[in-house]
Amino acid sequence: MRLLAGCFALVTLVFIARVTAVDADPGKTADRDQILQLERDWTQSFVTMDVAANQRIVADDYLGTETDGKRINKAKLIANTQAAVERGAFGSPTFFVGNEMFFGKEQLREVEEMVTGK
Repeated sequence: MRLLAGCFALVTLVFIARVTAVDADPGKTADRDQILQLERDWTQSFVTMDVAANQRIVADDYLGTETDGKRINKAKLIANTQAAVERGAFGSPTFFVGNEMFFGKEQLREVEEMVTGK
């Protein structure tokens, strides 16, 4: 899930930069709208763990960086998402500690307790 959060943050920043640049030129409203729709589709595909939508949206030459600095390509991104779905993940954020699944940011306290044993 760290991967998904990192990818989402990076893509969001790229889209914000593009939308800001497009907003500077009022003649590019259609481009801005297309970028915003792609951002909504991207976000929805990760929130719902929609592997088919991820496959369609993510560029074939996609390269990302995980939070630990490792590089990831489209195939690995799709494989990671598919593996999460197969483990029972149904949305983002989903966290696994061993075989225990936690869903939602409000569960982070429970994840921390399980990991630290407190």
